[in-house]
Formats: sequence, structure tokens, C-alpha cells
Amino acid sequence: MLSRVDPLAPFSRWYARAFAGAWEGSSAREAVLSALQCRRMAVLHAQRERAADRPQHAAYYREEAQRLRGIVRGELRRARALRAQPVRQPYLLIACSDTKRHDAQPLRAIDRYDGPAYRVLRNSLPVLGNRLPMRILSAQFGLISAQTCIPDYNRRMDEARAQQFLDDDKLRRDLAADIARVRPTDILVMGGAHYRRVLTEALRDAGLPVHVRVLAVQGGIGEQLGQLRRWLHNQSVTDTRDVRAAWHAHLSGGQAAHAPADSRMSLQLPA
Repeated sequence: MLSRVDPLAPFSRWYARAFAGAWEGSSAREAVLSALQCRRMAVLHAQRERAADRPQHAAYYREEAQRLRGIVRGELRRARALRAQPVRQPYLLIACSDTKRHDAQPLRAIDRYDGPAYRVLRNSLPVLGNRLPMRILSAQFGLISAQTCIPDYNRRMDEARAQQFLDDDKLRRDLAADIARVRPTDILVMGGAHYRRVLTEALRDAGLPVHVRVLAVQGGIGEQLGQLRRWLHNQSVTDTRDVRAAWHAHLSGGQAAHAPADSRMSLQLPA
């Protein structure tokens, strides 16, 4: 019956519930946007209450306006809490790919490599605002940025090449300098066993602060791609390897640990 008087009334109730729960884990900006939208709906309901020609309709709009004002207060409190938290700064260390585009002219590394991990990465970058600090470990060129233009090549990372990188102080210095510039809080190492070994050893000498989380993918390629996708979107990645725990276990002679039960970062991506 109410829908005949105001077709938007049922939608408004759904609208309020949706805004109450749709922004979990979002940025402070989105929480403020939610509050502004709900405030607008509360004002509209107050106007409808004054214009209602039946007491039950006026009571309904009054109740909905009060509900929406409560959501506004809650969203503003959440926005203030989110602003008080430090900003999550992800940093991806990823291996090159055996699958490449074979264009004759040099291409950016992010475009040259065309394996499954790079497809996941390129699909996720627009959602992240195309702002993801990262470095690529190339078997041919060493540590490069995603924007470095490289020619087509064919070189695999084997044990001998990995050992060359481990003995190369330049790679360690370059990685330490880039980490000092980016100041990440959340690092993921993505790649095959040789690549992970080289990168995690270089990270150990990078002088990371104790609050920086360092994870490495593990398992089959499907599991690794799922871990990469969830990490990119700041979702729980409990099936990754906790590199810091492995370092501590190595020093103490214990077993390497996995990531904690809920390793999702509570920090937020920059708005």
C-alpha cells in the first residue's frame, strides 16, 4: 500500500540497509560519501513526512528518516576512525614471465610479459587507480620497473642464474633503495621458487622496519594467482607464506610459519 503512495519507499529502506553494510573495509572518502547519500535520503524522508496525508505514512517516513540519520552518524564515526589509521602501502615483487608478447619494438615490461599473473595484475590495476609500486625480477635484465621498456628475449631463471643474483650486491642495493623510497607496509613476493629465493634473500638485507608485512605466494599456479588477486584487493591471504616468520624460524632453528589466521591488512589504500 505504501508503494502506491510512494514507489520509492521500499527502495529507500533497501537503500539504507545497503549503505549501512556496503563499505566495509573501504576508505574514509567512501564512508563520507555514504554519509552524504544517507543524509540526502533522510532529508527527502523528512519532506515526505510533512507532506503525508495519512498518519501511518507520516510515521513511516519519520522512522525511515531517523534510521538514515543513525547511519549517517555511524558512517561519520567510521570515517574519522579510518582517517586515524596509517595508510596501507602495498609493494609487489614479481617474477618475469616465460609468456611474452613478441612485438619487434621495445615494450614496457608490464605489457611485454603476458603470463597469467600479469593478466591478473593488469585487470586489477584500474581498480587500484593504477597506483601500485612494484619491481620485476627479470632473468635477463635483473630488477626493473614495470615501465622499463625491454626487447623480446628468451632466458630462463635457473639455479646458476639465481646464484648470480644472490652474489650480486647491486640487486640488493637497488631493492633497498627502492624500498626506502616507497616505504611499503605490505610486500608480496610473486614468482617461481628461484625468483622467490632471490627476492626474499634480498629483502632480508633491505633493513625493513618491524611493522612491514612480507608474504610470498606458494602452492600451484592457480593458488598463487588467487593469492595475488586477494592481496591486490586487500583481502585475507591466509594461504601465503609469512616470510618474516620463516626468517625468524631459520635463525632459531624452528619451522617456517604460514601467515596468521586472518592476515588481511587493516590499513587502507590511499584514496
